[in-house]
Amino acid sequence: MSRKEKSAWLLDTAEADQDYQQQNDRSLPAADEPVNEAPNPPEVPMDFGAMREQFALRGYKLTRSRRVHDGHIGYSVERWTGPRYFTRLSDLQAYLSLVMGAPV
Repeated sequence: MSRKEKSAWLLDTAEADQDYQQQNDRSLPAADEPVNEAPNPPEVPMDFGAMREQFALRGYKLTRSRRVHDGHIGYSVERWTGPRYFTRLSDLQAYLSLVMGAPV
């Protein structure tokens, strides 16, 4: 077996150090490349129509209603597990992000 065929850790020479450095340069990822980055969470739509579409894709039914006595708008999200009621659009968006799989 020649010197080049031996593993770099067996040789104690400058040639082995250079060979080892070349192997390291090829095996390590570049500093500019992302390494084990978490995927970006999906963006939650801000308008009612787009949120209704996203809920429908996941098997939910989103409805909007207006209370007669004070005129406030309420939202309900229904599925086989039962309805959930929301009074603020921001709460509905938070629930949609949970349904879409975003981290809490």
